[in-house]
Amino acid sequence: CTILPIKALNAAGSGAVSWLLSSLDFVAQQGADVICMSLINYPASSLIDTALQQCQTAGCIVMACAGNGGIGNADLSYPGASPWSISIGATNSSDVRAWFSGTGSALDFVAPGENTVTISYSGADQMAYFSGCSAATPVAAGIACLLKAQDPTLNHDGAFELLRVGAEDKVGNAQDRVGRDNHYGWGRLNARQSLDPLYERHCKAEPNSTGAGSVITASGSSSL
Repeated sequence: CTILPIKALNAAGSGAVSWLLSSLDFVAQQGADVICMSLINYPASSLIDTALQQCQTAGCIVMACAGNGGIGNADLSYPGASPWSISIGATNSSDVRAWFSGTGSALDFVAPGENTVTISYSGADQMAYFSGCSAATPVAAGIACLLKAQDPTLNHDGAFELLRVGAEDKVGNAQDRVGRDNHYGWGRLNARQSLDPLYERHCKAEPNSTGAGSVITASGSSSL
């Protein structure tokens, strides 16, 4: 997996809409498969919507934070609130929605994002803990990369459906209701369960005509 890091924010963690737009345009031109945006609190913008839509048209799977402002924030914080991105909230180690994780009708999925173990920027070889939907979104993007590796033709909508089918529902607290809800979206992501449909499609063991062992059919080939 090749990572193309784009600096769309300044050292204080803020940035102009124009910086985000130019970043998205550049990434799309480079042919990125998955866009991971650990960015929050942009205002609702038709310009951002158009840029995200163009990224999807270019073949990108687009993911963004649901916001760290708690109740209702997923519907306010762009680019996650845009209908042209997959909005990712955060859970803790008990699969319960993190207290800060944005909720709302725009929320699509949740992923681990509280006290995530990472490395510290303050010194070499130091461990640190990181909390925020900015930690959960890369987890979701990583799963999307696994899906894309299995099926290079996969687009944004196809990835969303595989994530939806594989997501685990009702693993959190009472707010995690059957089906989609505003606190957990379609559920907590599960890489294995989202990959299973692709595995079944591309690599399946079938009995052969002689009954001796099996023949592997992969991508339509009976001889591989």
